[in-house]
Amino acid sequence: AVGTSLRYARADHVHVNPLPVGGTASQVLSKVDGTDYNVTWTTASGGGGGTDYQAYTTPGTYTWTKPAGAKWVEVYMFGGGGGGGAGGRYATASGRKGGGGGGGGSYLLARVSASSLGATESVVAGAGGAGGAGSTSDTTAGSNGVIGGASSFSIFTARGGNFATGGTTTSGGAAGALISGYLQGTILSSSTGVSSGGVGNNGSGATAGPSSSPMSFASTGGGGGAGAAASSVISAIGGAGGLKTANAANTSGTGGTAGGAGGTTAGVSPTTGVSGLGLEGGGTGGGGGAYITAVTGMAGATGAQPGGGGGGGSASDNGFASGAGGAGGDGVVYIITYC
Repeated sequence: AVGTSLRYARADHVHVNPLPVGGTASQVLSKVDGTDYNVTWTTASGGGGGTDYQAYTTPGTYTWTKPAGAKWVEVYMFGGGGGGGAGGRYATASGRKGGGGGGGGSYLLARVSASSLGATESVVAGAGGAGGAGSTSDTTAGSNGVIGGASSFSIFTARGGNFATGGTTTSGGAAGALISGYLQGTILSSSTGVSSGGVGNNGSGATAGPSSSPMSFASTGGGGGAGAAASSVISAIGGAGGLKTANAANTSGTGGTAGGAGGTTAGVSPTTGVSGLGLEGGGTGGGGGAYITAVTGMAGATGAQPGGGGGGGSASDNGFASGAGGAGGDGVVYIITYC
């Protein structure tokens, strides 16, 4: 009978409320409702729901779906790099300058409560801006590049790098990036595109400015295209893309290589590096094209993904097409959800 006793139970004793049968290894007992002893075997959750990671690295518009149990969301994004300008095409009696290098795309790192986001949100990975087309008619300025596309997630935006202008007889373009934009949430870090592109010259193209942002997250601009001064046919190399340094150590990839010695090659694209913290840093800018007389102008190089600025194209003499500007590196959006 139910009750208490100081005696031992009989061998065939049966509890009124026995444990449920079944269950597997590592399962635990879980209450079904508030009734005493009403329990069942369940699989332990382990104390947390883990993380969900989504990467959008191809330019386009996507739909992000909030994972079940989401608590916090972090977004890390870069806008596309700006396109480099084309070189000018003029008579050798005139100055002829290379196009400027495009600006590096800005970045944004933010954290937001999952409860403030919808069940789905729009994601845009911005495309790198196109480089300016080389001049195919005598005595014409180089075409401008195109601004890099903005990357976005929900209300957060990282704008693209600014375009570079084409070379003329008196000026070669250069450009910086546009400022990042955001509306709410906790902004952990952002940049205004601190690395502008290198100036296109009537000589060797200028090297783009280095990244000076914290931990070198920011993308850098492209190198300027080379050209020649009035009544000069001296060969000149293109400018290098902006380097990325932190504590005097290159942690996020190398700068774009300048046009070859003697003005015989186009700019060279760099590779994307990884920062010392293990997060992918912004891409570095492409090199500017080199100038040599009586040949087709050399193109600027494409900036590295994400967000490196395109290199400027070189100037050319009349009778020869000028060098096209390099395209900016595409933007990216990374979304980490903590459940």
